[in-house]
Amino acid sequence: TRQSAFEGSHRQVRGRVLHFLLKEKNLSLRQLEQKTEVSSTRIRQVLKALMQEGFLVKTGERYTLVR
Repeated sequence: TRQSAFEGSHRQVRGRVLHFLLKEKNLSLRQLEQKTEVSSTRIRQVLKALMQEGFLVKTGERYTLVR
């Protein structure tokens, strides 16, 4: 089966969020919104999924990758 388009997809937003968290260690939702140029609603969906999968932790208002 053919994979859905990447541009604007959940996969793309997820990749951008992970990219910036790898680069900058911990970021707030607002910082991720500015860096990725994606709405906070979309970023929240990605962050929630990443936390459920055990990739991220939230401390206060900041998100960090689990090492």
